[in-house]
Amino acid sequence: MKLRYYMKIVIGYLIFCASVFIIICTFTQYMTTQYLIRSEALEMYRSAVSAASDYSEDALKYLSGFLHADFWMADEDGYIEVITSDYISCSEEDINENGGLSEYSADSYTDGSYLSDDLDGILNEKCMLVSAECTLPDGENGSLIIVKTISSITASSNSFLNIYFFTTAFIFLISFIIIAVFTHLMYSPLYKIIEGTKEYANGSFDSKIEVKSNDEIGYLANTINYMASAINTREEDQKRFVSNVSHDFRSPLTSIKGYVNAMLDGTIPPEMQDKYLRIILSETERLQKLTENILELNRCGSSELMLNMTEFDINRLIREVLPTFEGVCRQKALRPTMSFESETLFVCADRDKIAQVLYNLIDNAVKFSNSDSEIILRTSVKNNRAQVSIKDFGIGIPNDSITKIWDRFYKTDLSRGRDRRGSGLGLSIIKEIITAHKEHITVVSTEGAGTEFLFTLRLYKKETSS
Repeated sequence: MKLRYYMKIVIGYLIFCASVFIIICTFTQYMTTQYLIRSEALEMYRSAVSAASDYSEDALKYLSGFLHADFWMADEDGYIEVITSDYISCSEEDINENGGLSEYSADSYTDGSYLSDDLDGILNEKCMLVSAECTLPDGENGSLIIVKTISSITASSNSFLNIYFFTTAFIFLISFIIIAVFTHLMYSPLYKIIEGTKEYANGSFDSKIEVKSNDEIGYLANTINYMASAINTREEDQKRFVSNVSHDFRSPLTSIKGYVNAMLDGTIPPEMQDKYLRIILSETERLQKLTENILELNRCGSSELMLNMTEFDINRLIREVLPTFEGVCRQKALRPTMSFESETLFVCADRDKIAQVLYNLIDNAVKFSNSDSEIILRTSVKNNRAQVSIKDFGIGIPNDSITKIWDRFYKTDLSRGRDRRGSGLGLSIIKEIITAHKEHITVVSTEGAGTEFLFTLRLYKKETSS
């Protein structure tokens, strides 16, 4: 089983803490012990010097209890006399039999230096010896020696270090709890993100990554959720697209097949075949237009849409496109009206694509206008942009459909009766073309009162020579 990221952090931190704790404890214990020994040696030397100048046996016994050390006296030959023996069990005979302390001269340790030794095994453990020059009771020169076991000093060191070690261990424990909690807070949402992305990788986009933090992890989870929702929507759009395409292709194909079979088996007499051949031709043209719209929309939604940017008069283009609808306008008694802010309005855009936008928008206005009504085409300049408006006074668009009209194959319930031959791709193509120009198109509509489409184009500013 692979170690998870959380366990790696915890194990790594435990190893780090254990290693650092051992190193710190060992180093601290050694340095502290050495410091206490040196400090104790200096204090013993000062006590030895003070006692050597004016001593008595009672004073030395009192000082022995205070220092937890024994006092010896040694003559110039190194032979000693044990004054106190409360802390070190050793007789002067054992020491003097081996020549005493002839090699231990007080002259060599007048600066507070000390000897750490067990005197060739005479002492039961290693001791610290500090001496000071003094005058012996017989008037001869000698040394006053203070002897203290090293273990008593290390015992004091250990008592001090125990407090330090427990404090350090407590600090490590608290820091471990903090890092464990922090790591868990980081790992738990990260683990949810990993599991969620696994679900998304398997094609299940319905589940959501439940991370409620307002930090980078929460932002990442929300971004992934949004991505999954977009992918899921895209897949649903693709399914709906295929379904709509299949439906729109199936209807004319069914009609064509039915009329052809009827003519072949004689159901439709020869004198009526001309009528139905025209219906077949109409359905074929419908299929052709639908195919062209799909190809056009596919080019608009990919990098294949190449814009041929030129400078042209948008007012003139409207005047050229509008006569295309004279026949149908006459049939419905529609009154197209052009309202231009200025005689000419030059823009920078792809002329053919904008002509297609105008055609589709005017075609929609004609289809959904009520008979004996007006269609207004207006151009103006706002916010340093050319604005084009096509307004009709027809059936309008329901509020719940305003944001959906740009979807491929979408048709409002109100339009289904009037726009039986429409493919539902016109507004999608318009949206893609305007977006490719990096401009905006909006719609304002009131159900039963009419609809107005507005889109913007970049103005063409002619350079003037000075």
